[in-house]
Amino acid sequence: MAQNENNKRWMKKQELNGLCIFCKTKSLKHSKMCERHFLMSIATSTLKNRKLADELLLLFNLQNGKCYLTGRKLIFGLNAGIDHIIPRSKNKNLISDIRNIRWVDKKVNEIKRDLTDKEFVKLCKDVLNNYTLELN
Repeated sequence: MAQNENNKRWMKKQELNGLCIFCKTKSLKHSKMCERHFLMSIATSTLKNRKLADELLLLFNLQNGKCYLTGRKLIFGLNAGIDHIIPRSKNKNLISDIRNIRWVDKKVNEIKRDLTDKEFVKLCKDVLNNYTLELN
C-alpha cells in the first residue's frame, strides 16, 4: 500500500512541475502526459494494444494533424481522438487493426459513436436540412 501512495505523490509532483506523470519528460500542454505516454495511453484504451503508439503517431502525421472528417486541427490532450472506421460494435475483430483507425476531433467522434461514415453523413445532412428549414 505504501508503494501506491509513493507513486501517487511522485505523479502529483511531476504534474505540478509540468512533467509527464510517468516519466521525466515535459508534459503536453493539455495533458498530464508526454506525447509518448499519451499515444501509449490511447493505443491501450482504444486499440487494446499499447505497441501501436508509434503507428498512431505515423497516422497522425499522415493526416497532417487534422481531423479526417472535419479538417480541424487536432491537438493531443485537447481534441485529438481515435475513430474506428468500421465501428467496434459492428466488427470486434477490427478493434486493433490500424487500417481501421483514423484521427478525428473528439466531439465529432462522440456524435458519430457507432455509425458508419455513410450513416454519419446522412445524419449530418438530416440535421442541416432540418435546421435550414427552421431558419426560413
